[in-house]
Amino acid sequence: MSLRAQGTLLRVLENRTVVPVGETREQRVDIQVLLATNRDLKAAAEQGAIKSDFLDRFSTQAISLRPLRERLEDLPALVQYFVSTMSGAAASAPWACRWKRCGPWRRTLGPATCGSSPASVRCS
Repeated sequence: MSLRAQGTLLRVLENRTVVPVGETREQRVDIQVLLATNRDLKAAAEQGAIKSDFLDRFSTQAISLRPLRERLEDLPALVQYFVSTMSGAAASAPWACRWKRCGPWRRTLGPATCGSSPASVRCS
């Protein structure tokens, strides 16, 4: 996010007002912001890529997660969730079937659980 956009967002959070595009009057807003990044924000602030007050505002409650490539045990639940939210045609697409049958989690779940839940991918 550019330094200018950071400043604008900080003003909105501080004043709780925005001027919509095409309008001339400010409107009150009630917003909450969730910031997600894979960058080291402290290092970015030291380099001047992030405003220090922006960092202070958003570093109140930090949650650190390892990259998904280091948490392969989380993949079955994620795949199951996303496939279960798809329409029937998308859920039975060849790529979904391959993910379910041949994913790296197969040995973690074992043959007994893989594909046995009600929301499982149906493959022909």
